[in-house]
Amino acid sequence: MELVNAQGDYVGAFTSQSIANIIYPNCPDILARYIQVPPLLGASGERNAVYCDYEPSIGGYIPSNSKHTKEAFTVMDLMLSKEASFIASFGEEGVDWKFSQNGDLSTYGSKAVITTLQYLNDSVQNKNFAGAGPLVLAEKYANGITWNGDNSLVEYLDARAVRSYENYYYERKEVFQSQKWFDYVSDRMDEQTDADTMIKQFVFGIEDIFSDKVWENFRNEVKQNE
Repeated sequence: MELVNAQGDYVGAFTSQSIANIIYPNCPDILARYIQVPPLLGASGERNAVYCDYEPSIGGYIPSNSKHTKEAFTVMDLMLSKEASFIASFGEEGVDWKFSQNGDLSTYGSKAVITTLQYLNDSVQNKNFAGAGPLVLAEKYANGITWNGDNSLVEYLDARAVRSYENYYYERKEVFQSQKWFDYVSDRMDEQTDADTMIKQFVFGIEDIFSDKVWENFRNEVKQNE
């Protein structure tokens, strides 16, 4: 969550990245006033941030009747290469970006790898068609952009938000703050798996949903786990 205190003592908040894309090109001075706050404390005294791990999706395909499959594979391999991803993300080397010098810090506070030179509306210049292209970069490149000192830089805001949340990702906690909460969540996950399994058995006819005995046993198991 990001909060801002306006000159009129108004407080606003947003959790969506899209609003940053709207405010940033036109009013970077406003966006620079936003700050990141960690997850709020829940009723049980826990702080947990939502973490979504997205799987790669299909970005292209080669028809079975293609007469140029070899050439198509060559183009796709090029599009997924590190060189193409550098162009898609940062633009032309030596013109829009260069490799950072030793001692530079990235927006994440780690050792910088990329220094951007050209900016469009104070954002990273992107020369690929319509701003859409392949992007398969190692984390050290994607998160290794040198900070230019601008507090309104979107990459800088994202980095600050991540650093505010990363210690509260549920999947990444090494020590849970509450064993009781851990047991509760684990039990709920097991219950959901059992229920999903039983529903699939009903759907595929493995279990007879019209059997009063089977249905009653299923309901009793659900009630016991509530």
